Amino acid sequence: MRDKKQSGGNPPNYYSEVTKSGTPLKKIIIKKPALFSGRTARAAGFFMVIFLLAFMFKAPFASADLRRPANFDFSGIPSDSKETVIEQVFEQTAINLGLDQIHLSRDTNSDAGVIDLYPEFHGPIDGGLFKGIHYSLQIPVNDSGSVYHSVALLIHASPDASSAEQDMTTIRSVISQNSGSGELSSFHGFPAVIYSEGDVEWQTGRFRFIASSCNGLINVDPMVIAEAFYTSAVSFGLIDGQGDTTAPPDAEEKEQETAAVEPGLTVKAQPLSFREEGDTVMLMISLTGNDGLPAADQAVSLYDEGSNANLDGGKTDPAGKISFTVEHNVPGKGVYTYRIKAMELSKTITIPVSTVEIIPETCDTTGEPYRGLVIDGKSILAINVSMTGEGSGRFTAGTPRYGTLEGDSISDSGAIILQDGKAVITYLPPVSLDDGQFTHHDEDLPGMAANEEIDFVYTGEDGGSSNIVLNLYLYRPPVILVHGFTGDKTTWAGLANFLAGRHYDTHTGEYYILDQSIQAQARMLKENIMGKKEEYERHNIRISSVDIVGHSMGGLISRYYTNSASYYGNDVRKLIMVGTPNHGCSWNDLQLGRVQSYLGDRHQIAAEQLYSRGDFITTLNRGENRGTHLNSGVEYGNIYSYSALPGFFSGDIVVPAASAYLTGVETTRLFDHTHSSTFSSAGTPVTESSEVFQQIEEWLNRPLLRQPLTSMRAAVSKVEGEVYLRQVDPQSGEQLEPALINTASGGTVNLEVEPFDAVITADGRAMLTLYLNETPWGYIHLHRDTELILRYISPRLTEVKVQKGSARFTSFSLDEKGHFAVEIAATSGKWQNITGLDTDFVIYADEKPVILSLEGSLLYQVEMAESKIGSVTLNTGESCTLSGTDEITAVNTDLEQWWENSFYNDQPATVEQGLLNKIFSQAENLVGLVSSGSWRTVTLHDLKDNYLALSALALIILFFISLLAIIQRRRAAR
Repeated sequence: MRDKKQSGGNPPNYYSEVTKSGTPLKKIIIKKPALFSGRTARAAGFFMVIFLLAFMFKAPFASADLRRPANFDFSGIPSDSKETVIEQVFEQTAINLGLDQIHLSRDTNSDAGVIDLYPEFHGPIDGGLFKGIHYSLQIPVNDSGSVYHSVALLIHASPDASSAEQDMTTIRSVISQNSGSGELSSFHGFPAVIYSEGDVEWQTGRFRFIASSCNGLINVDPMVIAEAFYTSAVSFGLIDGQGDTTAPPDAEEKEQETAAVEPGLTVKAQPLSFREEGDTVMLMISLTGNDGLPAADQAVSLYDEGSNANLDGGKTDPAGKISFTVEHNVPGKGVYTYRIKAMELSKTITIPVSTVEIIPETCDTTGEPYRGLVIDGKSILAINVSMTGEGSGRFTAGTPRYGTLEGDSISDSGAIILQDGKAVITYLPPVSLDDGQFTHHDEDLPGMAANEEIDFVYTGEDGGSSNIVLNLYLYRPPVILVHGFTGDKTTWAGLANFLAGRHYDTHTGEYYILDQSIQAQARMLKENIMGKKEEYERHNIRISSVDIVGHSMGGLISRYYTNSASYYGNDVRKLIMVGTPNHGCSWNDLQLGRVQSYLGDRHQIAAEQLYSRGDFITTLNRGENRGTHLNSGVEYGNIYSYSALPGFFSGDIVVPAASAYLTGVETTRLFDHTHSSTFSSAGTPVTESSEVFQQIEEWLNRPLLRQPLTSMRAAVSKVEGEVYLRQVDPQSGEQLEPALINTASGGTVNLEVEPFDAVITADGRAMLTLYLNETPWGYIHLHRDTELILRYISPRLTEVKVQKGSARFTSFSLDEKGHFAVEIAATSGKWQNITGLDTDFVIYADEKPVILSLEGSLLYQVEMAESKIGSVTLNTGESCTLSGTDEITAVNTDLEQWWENSFYNDQPATVEQGLLNKIFSQAENLVGLVSSGSWRTVTLHDLKDNYLALSALALIILFFISLLAIIQRRRAAR
């Protein structure tokens, strides 16, 4: 039995004394919840914060069976209708055993998990969870100033007899499978277990009884304790079920009849029926004497009731057991009846000729029953339960090892309701399983499967029972690997090997045959998915969805497939994009792509579709600010590089980070990674990175939560003098004639600037405002005679090219990763990049550019002679330039401070207001983060980089500190 320790004894405010007149019992104590004192409230607040921390970071991975219902109230703990009788049984048993000073505690179990008044967990056993109420009589023992409570007597009150029988069947099944833990027996004719330490447990009606000597603390044999317990239960009418309205109508009569007529003889059949002529059944007999102990060396006879013939006989072994084998040997006979006699006792058992079947639904492809299914979040399996022939009885289903059973034909206790001998229940698999649970190898299918076991118990009218185990195989969804622009099967060779080593089934295809468009390649993806699904169905494994990992353009192919009403088959669970240009490429990059596709003789049509202002990318991202660019039934993940690589905008050399960003999608940003092995000398390719592989595996094994949507835009917000907007033709990519911006309304405007549009100040000034969810997060100030091209925009990065002139870049970001990446067009043809690290800086893009940091730090990189790279980090107040000898040198800061002009000071929002707006924007994102549940995916390791999660944690802690302070103040006022 379980022992419970309580330091320092029993605090008096945790208990209330109850006197029992007419008994010599010193004290019975019933556990009650205590009110909080002031000190306790502060302690409770501290532990509540600790609990919240644990819940925020561990709750997504915790077992659902251990979650406490949010509306739990100690005052609402139920009690059993027989509670008073149970107390009387405990009292009388204690008197008979000479016990005093006992403790009566109560706790309950529910489907949602364990609810504890007294912190004691009962279950799970074999994956199941007991339901009902435990009542326990406990013996206190002092030990070095502490108090141990050892349970001597325990009564478990189930809601009905069926639940109690199922619990006892589960317990006996566990004991039979674990040699040395105990043995199966009977007690006064009731199914019982005698544990290895001598404790006795039996079940009758809707009650289970346990008697224990508390490992010798009570100097009485456990069987003697059990007899005293039994006698008390009978004397108070608990065992005979008088007045028990929750038991089945015939349960009381059946128990009384069994106890009175056959107190020491039990017979079980295995299997429970004959199926065809020649079948045999083993009859297993257990015999106990009047003392309840096994009756050894007793004669037992077997008779055929139909012919009244003596079929067999023998003597029981030392455990009081013997077995006989009977055969179906009479053609056409429907039922066999046998009588067993021993010690002037007899029992009749009937063996029907019938068929008991547990069969999963049939696969349409093969016409055979399914052997298992893929845990893809959509696949479920119907299980047909049937019994034909002259026999009758009932079925109960045990708790599956991993999944759950549902349906109108199954009760909460697992009892299966047969209609005309048939029932259909539904098996729902788990969402995911740990890698170590996939241990079954199937030669017909790649990968590994987890073995699901569901134990069905058939109980005949005579009380005999047998087990039918249904085995199902659970597979992970296959992973479809899609390569990118000018790639092939070898692109994902490393990932395929990595996943195969972890028992995943992967499929690698090629998507460039006949130089098809992205739409046509999406059709090829559909065919590959259908082929993989058909493979599983041919082997009787139900499958609904696959997972996809797409590199570069492969992510666009996959996105188009999942968004296509004509192609998509509702068969993708997760789509993970790696280095995908979700917002396309620039016009200049398109020209390079055309050359690459021509030289590689593939993707020539698809190359034209990658232009960011083209129809394909525009249509694919339509509704991005509203979330309609994503399929609501697909989980998305996005991995891309955020590195400031020499000579390129922050990205992976090929795909800028701002182009890869996709709102509403769970994202991982890498550093120092390149797009492919072509650029391996500059960093780790994303297609060969162990960091990428591990992130993909993690995402395949947990839900990917939809992230808060963010809308991004840039607009010319104020102009003075001649300022022009030069737009780009979305089809040809050609630059259109500059259009003069109207300077009415005092120069305040709200003219949206699209990617690759240029703002040109001739004899004028201009301000651009960057918006995140319609809240300014940064500004770009343009001096006279300046030309600036806006490129990609994302919440973490805005890319800009300064053709000439001077501009100031200011951000109010609360994120340390930075918000501006600026390229300077140099007359020498050498590239120069500036990456702002959440800072405020100015660029003079003249023949000898000057870079000045007004606040914070920035990284300046420049191409030197002989393809060498020069770089320097500037901090607040520092500046530099590139000399004629290709050296980065410091310069004086007595430059023209044109940004001090009142035009820029009189901006639509001051720096302080911009910062305030940014805080409000972060608060808005915080609400979205919490409401979407995305905070649950934040790990402790990533907390320092996630300001929204830190904000959520700070707000929660602040709330509870404030709440506890209010409570304390009110109590002090009293």
